[in-house]
Amino acid sequence: QMQWSVALEGGPRRVNHAAVLLGDNHIYSFGGYCSTEKSQRGSPIDIHVLNATTYKWQRVWSAQEQCYMGTPPRRQRRLRGAVLDDVARRGPRLNAEDDEHWRRRDTPDNDGEDAAAVVRHPAIAAPAAAAAEEDVQMAVSDHEGDEDDSEMEYEDARRDPLNEDEEVDDEGIEEENFVRYNAYHLEGLEGADLFNDRNNVIPYYRYGHTVVAHGGKAYLWGGRNDESGACDVLHRFNPVSNCWRSLATKGRVPPARDGHSAVVHEGQMIVFGGFEEHDQRFSQETFVYDFDSATWSEMSTTGDRPAWRDFHTAVVIGNEMFVFGGRCDIMGQFHSTKDVYDPLMRALNLTTKKWRVVDTKGEIPSGRRSHSAFHHDGKMYVFGGFNGALNEHYNDLYEFDPKTEIWTKLETLGSPPSERRRQCTIVTQDRVFLFGGTKPNGTETTMINPMFALTDLSDLHVLDLKPTLYQMAARAISCTQRGRQLLRKRMMFLPGVIREDLMNRIDPSMWEEKNAAAASTHATRQASA
Repeated sequence: QMQWSVALEGGPRRVNHAAVLLGDNHIYSFGGYCSTEKSQRGSPIDIHVLNATTYKWQRVWSAQEQCYMGTPPRRQRRLRGAVLDDVARRGPRLNAEDDEHWRRRDTPDNDGEDAAAVVRHPAIAAPAAAAAEEDVQMAVSDHEGDEDDSEMEYEDARRDPLNEDEEVDDEGIEEENFVRYNAYHLEGLEGADLFNDRNNVIPYYRYGHTVVAHGGKAYLWGGRNDESGACDVLHRFNPVSNCWRSLATKGRVPPARDGHSAVVHEGQMIVFGGFEEHDQRFSQETFVYDFDSATWSEMSTTGDRPAWRDFHTAVVIGNEMFVFGGRCDIMGQFHSTKDVYDPLMRALNLTTKKWRVVDTKGEIPSGRRSHSAFHHDGKMYVFGGFNGALNEHYNDLYEFDPKTEIWTKLETLGSPPSERRRQCTIVTQDRVFLFGGTKPNGTETTMINPMFALTDLSDLHVLDLKPTLYQMAARAISCTQRGRQLLRKRMMFLPGVIREDLMNRIDPSMWEEKNAAAASTHATRQASA
């Protein structure tokens, strides 16, 4: 039986973000919004990275942001390392005749395209390149020292999180050289607005976008914000160099939209649905982006296509793309604010290009939007979401078996996440990581104006899809006060990281009990002092 084993606070507070797994252990979350934060016009999309082993979040800054926007004085030493790293990748500019060569070098066929620096000071190029023979990364923690055990350690780090033990070696590099070198510019972008131009390098902050992984890199498409509107530019993020690249594509580019879905199948990204900004319409079309040819095309499909919709989910199992949920409208493709929530499962055969309505049976979930969906071991799972017609948020978990076409409502061990929508879920190593989203705050305002009755979330929950006997036994022991006391006493002899991970997996409330006891003891000492 599946078990919710971890529940922690302290991560990025984000809603309508998009996330992807890069590598075996790092979950990248891109963008989204927080209703309590004011984004500056033209600001770039933010990136947060979760280590799936330590449950630590990091704020990652792209190399373009670091070098183009400046950095606080306390981070200049680390920035120096990134500058040298760029020199090592691109090599020094040798003379003025090389300008055209540098400008032509950033091509799709160039595997080093993501290094963005052009050296404008040959006098320091040689010593800088010599000092940067190995990749260097940056890391700055805003939370040094002991942390509250009940929360995740949140790091504001400007570095490559995949190389956490590397240190910057800047011995022998004079400060004068660093200041002069830091005056370089991004190749071919003199005077460009990096965040507002249509063909920008760094995507502007947004929500309702999608991110998929291919070839070890993240591909971001779509999304919108209130200032810049929706976007149809395809961006790629390289987690090794922390660099963005705006891709030149061919073919029929889908109209800019948000609330669509995107999946990867056999070297192609398949985009379905969403809300098109220019025509102010819901979509029911399917578009395909071929990674090898960098070409967009609209898929010509047959069969019973799903109704126009946005904020649905899609997963690929075998050679079929299964689409569930989303917000439809009583006016079809046009938005009248009269929502319709379709509970039917649709499937697109990616070989025959034919849609069908799946004849599902069992405990069928109600129609919903802004939910999460993931697949594991050949089955599809749906969590949470919102039904605007009923004004209901959900925190239920359903399983769909495409072989039997049966829905099953799952009962899980542990404490499930609260009711929510617009969250992210990522699967890795038989675990589901669920984070962020927004939930109703439970006040009377919910019925009057639901938009002002939501609380944005910063929590992290982990669902063990195949919990071990050890985990289940430890949790059973922790259910009694005597058992918790015994476990705390024995685990004091374990290393800190192992002890914290074990206690989080057994029962996060154990931390709360321990912290409450510590606070009570501290208050008693203060009163007697």
